[in-house]
Amino acid sequence: MSRKRLIVPGVPRAQGGGIVLPGDARRGMGTLHVPRGYESDPENAPVLVGVCTVPGCEREGKPFYRGQEDQWQRHVGWCARKNRDKIGEVIEERNDRMKIFSPESWDPEWTAHQREVGKRMLREGRLVPKPHER
Repeated sequence: MSRKRLIVPGVPRAQGGGIVLPGDARRGMGTLHVPRGYESDPENAPVLVGVCTVPGCEREGKPFYRGQEDQWQRHVGWCARKNRDKIGEVIEERNDRMKIFSPESWDPEWTAHQREVGKRMLREGRLVPKPHER
């Protein structure tokens, strides 16, 4: 599928002079959302400084914008100290979910089998295991 490009006068293509028009994007391309106000006045557009992601915080998920840098810095330290236990619980929970990636938790027999399958695949130049090798 060919894409139609709008050529912006005076702007080189390497600097974004070619714009993909709506409906002409290739399948799988993402959508870029531009905040209101940015298109008309980019110098004073709202710039995201940070978002609190501490579980249980009253500001969880709420953004801090340009001009609120001091508030953001104060909030991060205060919130981390206040919710230290909750943060520790979330880290432990996250580590428990990731045990599958730890070689110590793998079955030794299965691990040895998969390593042999991998060596055989490399020798044969294959990228996909055969059904009986799984």
